[in-house]
Amino acid sequence: MVDHAQFFHQVPDDVLADMLPLAKKVAVAIGLEDGQYNLLQNNGPMAHQVVPHVHFHIIPKPSPEEGLKIGWPQKQVTPEDLKKTLGRIKEKL
Repeated sequence: MVDHAQFFHQVPDDVLADMLPLAKKVAVAIGLEDGQYNLLQNNGPMAHQVVPHVHFHIIPKPSPEEGLKIGWPQKQVTPEDLKKTLGRIKEKL
């Protein structure tokens, strides 16, 4: 069994199969059954990963003003660009 992984893609599938149900249990245990929260996982310093191991943040969103605010720039893409990207992903799956 792997006892450490820095990045999400390094975690074995059988370990991932245990991680998300546990995150779900924690969300319920801290009273987030209303569905107003973000589940966040960062990979690498540019993606704001500060601690060098895989972990999840469960961030309550009690109001529009509180909690995680997502405001990254959006890029307009054409349907043709989307088809090309889908093709590249399918090749690797």
